[in-house]
Amino acid sequence: MTNPLRESLSRQAHAVEPPALDVHTLVSVGEKRLRRRRFGAGAGSVLAVALAVGVPAVVWDLPDEPRSVEKPKPPGPPRKVEAPGTRPIAYGQGQTLHLGNREIDTGLDFLSVAVTDDGAALTTIDGGIWFADGRTVERIGSTIALRAKRGGSVTGPIGPPGDWVITDTAGSLLAWLEYPGERPDRPELVVYDSARRVVLDRRPIEVPDGGSATVLAIADRAVFLGEDPGASPQPDSAHRYDVDTGVLEPVDVAELAAARRGVGRALVVGSSAEVGSLLHTEAWGRTNFVQRLTVKDSELEDLYDPHTGEQVRLRVPAGFESGQMWFAQWLDDTRFTLISGISGNSEGSSAPRGDLLVCRITQGRCDVRLDRSNWPSLSTAPLLPGQMGGVGAEFAMGRAAQAVLQGE
Repeated sequence: MTNPLRESLSRQAHAVEPPALDVHTLVSVGEKRLRRRRFGAGAGSVLAVALAVGVPAVVWDLPDEPRSVEKPKPPGPPRKVEAPGTRPIAYGQGQTLHLGNREIDTGLDFLSVAVTDDGAALTTIDGGIWFADGRTVERIGSTIALRAKRGGSVTGPIGPPGDWVITDTAGSLLAWLEYPGERPDRPELVVYDSARRVVLDRRPIEVPDGGSATVLAIADRAVFLGEDPGASPQPDSAHRYDVDTGVLEPVDVAELAAARRGVGRALVVGSSAEVGSLLHTEAWGRTNFVQRLTVKDSELEDLYDPHTGEQVRLRVPAGFESGQMWFAQWLDDTRFTLISGISGNSEGSSAPRGDLLVCRITQGRCDVRLDRSNWPSLSTAPLLPGQMGGVGAEFAMGRAAQAVLQGE
């Protein structure tokens, strides 16, 4: 090789830059390929965490049962029906569940709707707990069934279906009580993640003789349980279950109230942010929560932000200058829904029936989203989220009881 040729090749070799290796990207790609191989081979494991927590016998004794964490299902197509952090407007009509702009024929005479960021949990008269994500409807649990008697009456040892499944104002958690062997004195707390579609924990709880238990609330990844307060303003005692650690411990009732007010989506109805009741769907029959708002001079009265202490002023459209409205659900951090109007029955009670409004706190106004032409008669009134669910819940109960009696 001649010297000029050798020098030319040497210059070209030095001019070539070395390849840039992105180590993090290569590691990430390798890990993904390993995961795919493991998944294809069917390999997997379930992590069992043995955890026994001793709790003083204030309300319950906690049996020495291991806490098990179930293996999540393989990821599937996205199930979100709205943008992250946003919930769809949800309500039922007959066997149809409305989730935002989706209408889902569930094939169920469902009795209640509990909304999460991923869809809605439904209950049926046989004690079934179902979840609908806008794509599928799947049974995820059970509680003690209601029983229909001839003549159309419905009886059962558990409270209103709207109390069977509890959710937070934001997030993916659901919680309920199951009763193996239909033993009211031996419930299990079930905590469910609606995003992953998996049971996070089952925790057996012993209830003292003559007592009863209920899930009171979910707030900030904690589940609060207590004795069923019935018609009393609040339970005498409560327990707090930490979803992330599995610790169940007794807490003061004041901690429960503070947790409820401390969630990101909360409003207070009263004379001030400090003196008032929390606006929440689970309000019927419990005087420490409210669901009803009063409209005066086209504005919602006595509404406060518990975080800032400031009054929240919201104007309603023409035609709603005065009267009452019922809180339905939160949509995101600044929007919630109301339903207008009332309808009385022969016993003098009343429940919401009317137009569905969306209130925007940042804009200071509420606008009609669905008018009452969408449910022209009482039999088509919406089944709303919450403990009682409005007039629609009464008709849903009647339809479910009739179906049970016809099947006998």
